[in-house]
Amino acid sequence: MKLLITLTCTLFLATSFQTAWSQEKPKLSSRQLRYEIIIRSDNDAYLFSNIDRYYTNGAHIYFRKLIPSKQNTSNQDVPKKTSKQILTWFLGQNIYTPSKINKTRIRDLDRPYAGWLFAGMSWEIYPKTHNRLFLKLELGSTGPWSIAEDIQKGLHSIIGFPTPRGWDTQISNELGANLQVCYLHNWQLASWSDLNSETSLQLGTIFQDIEQTIGLRLGKINPLSSSAYTNSRLSRPDLYPQETSLSKRHEIFAILAFSVRRVEHNTLIEGSIWDIESPFVEEARSWLTGQQLGLVYAREKSSYRFIAQRYSPEIEGNKATVFGSIQWSFRF
Repeated sequence: MKLLITLTCTLFLATSFQTAWSQEKPKLSSRQLRYEIIIRSDNDAYLFSNIDRYYTNGAHIYFRKLIPSKQNTSNQDVPKKTSKQILTWFLGQNIYTPSKINKTRIRDLDRPYAGWLFAGMSWEIYPKTHNRLFLKLELGSTGPWSIAEDIQKGLHSIIGFPTPRGWDTQISNELGANLQVCYLHNWQLASWSDLNSETSLQLGTIFQDIEQTIGLRLGKINPLSSSAYTNSRLSRPDLYPQETSLSKRHEIFAILAFSVRRVEHNTLIEGSIWDIESPFVEEARSWLTGQQLGLVYAREKSSYRFIAQRYSPEIEGNKATVFGSIQWSFRF
């Protein structure tokens, strides 16, 4: 069944990317694309392997809206140059399991079962075409309230995977809140490549960490404020005429990124920061590294991406976390 899933993913990507070289240059128009829907799926089965451990599944949906700044709402014929802003509402679920899901005894588990069901909103602004400030508020729940056990057992039953047997030891119910702040800066290397530096800080009751990522884009690329790299291809000709023309252009590029993360607390491994006990917890490692390799293709109204991701062990003695991420976006 994993082979079926991976073949399906490959077909999805192939049909998405094959038009990149055959499409004619799109005509520029005055059409507004103010809204965007993004669907993202993360799974370790997407990497053509038999690995099924740790961060085993993620399902996320986003609704994004381009919002005008007050400076842009005048009735003047020539719009003033202002910073692009995007508001996002989202809903998602992440599922985590040990490497041996057929085991029931705690001493045989190498990480806690855990689920994180969440919703929230984010705001991002592009003061210039080469940088971005991003703020996100996330509210959700761990434990049985996250319905991770029901979702995983249901999916495994449908596709014929083994039934996980240790969910009775999962991280306990807890309502949580997290705030994330990110700053992304870009340096143009050539017309076909650039270097990106992103610093991220998370504070809250579920995740507490700081991360630094250095990424490279190679291919046909737009500036950060109009690129599928940042999901910022929304456009309004009356407010952002130059960026609207960029949003009509196709993009196709590879991503190569490296990251370092300092972890202060991870409730999905260590349990609650409050006096809420869980049947089984572990100590999270303080320093993690990560690598990403992927491909992105974008047209005027749709975008597609596939990213393979690897992170160093979150718990001492464990193996690395590896998974694939597939994302589809539609603008209207």
